Amino acid sequence: MREKLPRVSVGFVDGCVVVRGECDIANAEDLAGWLMALRRIPFDLDLSGVTFFDCCALEALLCVARSNPTMRIVQSSPAVDRVLAITGAAASLTATTTVRGRYPRPDRPWRGRALIG
Repeated sequence: MREKLPRVSVGFVDGCVVVRGECDIANAEDLAGWLMALRRIPFDLDLSGVTFFDCCALEALLCVARSNPTMRIVQSSPAVDRVLAITGAAASLTATTTVRGRYPRPDRPWRGRALIG
C-alpha cells in the first residue's frame, strides 16, 4: 500500500509561520492545532504557498485568531485571497503592520513574494 503524501506543510522561515499546500476539511483541525500550539506568541502567517483554501480552513484560522489576536496573515495566495474577499474576513485576519514592524505594500497589504520556494 502506498503512503499518502501530506497535502499541507507548516514550518518557520525567518520568524514567520509558513503554510504550503491544500488547506481544507481534511486538515483544518490539524492546521488549527499546529497554530494553537503557539499560544499567545505574536506571529506572522505566510499563506502565499497555499494552493487550495476552503471554509473549514478559514474557520480554523478564525478560531486561532480568537485565541491569539496577535496572529496576522501577511502574505497569501489567490486561493486564500478569494475566500477572504468573499467572506469579508480579510479585515480581521490581515495586517497593516506586521509583528516585526515591517510595512507591507500599501496597494497589496497582505500579498507578496513567497518566503520559500
